[in-house]
Amino acid sequence: MESTIIMLDLKIAIKHLWSLPLVFGKVPPIFAKNSELNVNSYSTIKDAVVSVKRAILGSSKYTIPPINDTSNIEVFFLNGICTDINVWKLNAAEIEEIFDFKISPLHNPTHGVIPDLIECIFGRTFNILDKETQEIFQTLYKAIKTKDKVIILAHSQGGIIISQLIDHFLDNDIDISNIEVYTFASASDEMAKGNYYVEHFANKYDYVARIGVLEYASNFYGNVFVRKGAGHLLNIHYLQPLSKGEFCVGRSRLSRYLKYKHRWWIESTQ
Repeated sequence: MESTIIMLDLKIAIKHLWSLPLVFGKVPPIFAKNSELNVNSYSTIKDAVVSVKRAILGSSKYTIPPINDTSNIEVFFLNGICTDINVWKLNAAEIEEIFDFKISPLHNPTHGVIPDLIECIFGRTFNILDKETQEIFQTLYKAIKTKDKVIILAHSQGGIIISQLIDHFLDNDIDISNIEVYTFASASDEMAKGNYYVEHFANKYDYVARIGVLEYASNFYGNVFVRKGAGHLLNIHYLQPLSKGEFCVGRSRLSRYLKYKHRWWIESTQ
């Protein structure tokens, strides 16, 4: 059974291979504001160099200090592969810049590009919850039990992890009616139906989205909003276009969390 699934995934990976060169966009955004590829987006050049090194070789686990949040709403950002703490902070800062959110720590550490890809295969194909995914489960479970609303934004491999956790919650009859999930370029092959809210965002020419949410859209619970664009980077290819209304025009619940200065395109359509 597993071998059949692996062969199917391999065929799909090859089928969409033509879009792999577009993973950084049609023009790599090395000078774009807050781009993950722009050295100036980082606190220091050293941080940028270290992040590249960690993406290749991996890094030790970094514990993000918890925020002092007494709100009845908690918002998490769950990253994808090759994302060290510097890139995670860059993504979290962009989310907080665009939305009325304060991000709670939930870092999926990188072990290097090859081990991270192996993690994706084990998570997506075999649905194995590794130690780090189990720790993320405990963090979310605590939030579900103590908060009125829990919002999770997940990018790339983060889409696989949150799909696994939703399955785990549902299989164990855990009430997740207070959860909202928003995925970007989900690399997963499914998102189970249940008593929770979910939306998905994908660039049409993003290789990861094409072998994930776009290829398996019929297996995904929730609306899938597709932008006719390329690129896989969260800040420059997903968050910023979303803030400009390029994925949907007021039809997404997520768009209603945008800060007022980014909401002009919603109000102009009402």
